[in-house]
Amino acid sequence: MGPFLKTTLLLSFMAIFSSCGGRPAGYKTVPVSGILRCQGKPIPGIQVLFSPRAENGRGESSPGRSAMARTDDEGKFTLSTYGLNDGAVVGKHTVTLLVLDDPRAPVSAEAKKNVAPCVNSTMEVEVKPGMDEVKLDL
Repeated sequence: MGPFLKTTLLLSFMAIFSSCGGRPAGYKTVPVSGILRCQGKPIPGIQVLFSPRAENGRGESSPGRSAMARTDDEGKFTLSTYGLNDGAVVGKHTVTLLVLDDPRAPVSAEAKKNVAPCVNSTMEVEVKPGMDEVKLDL
């Protein structure tokens, strides 16, 4: 394979993957951390998903990439979108809780029981620059 063909393939590959996983123009993230409590109890090992809503020129088909984090033993989390702990896209988000068992870090039976009343709850949070810790009290 000649150098021209290698360069062309490399540039094509980079163009394809940068459009799939890159940060869209104008979709700024800000650091977001918080704590999850269900009926007053901090819940460890639960996935917290912040899904951006269509607004301010962001259409239904591309409102921005969702941010996700797993709560620690005290229910605390720090969101990641494009990179580790970079936060979430600025704007309004729908918050969803997910119980995802990972063989390397299973969710305890007690955490599953304690979060059960709150899993189907939905909440809206607005992500803004300079915001304080998010308290998800469900």
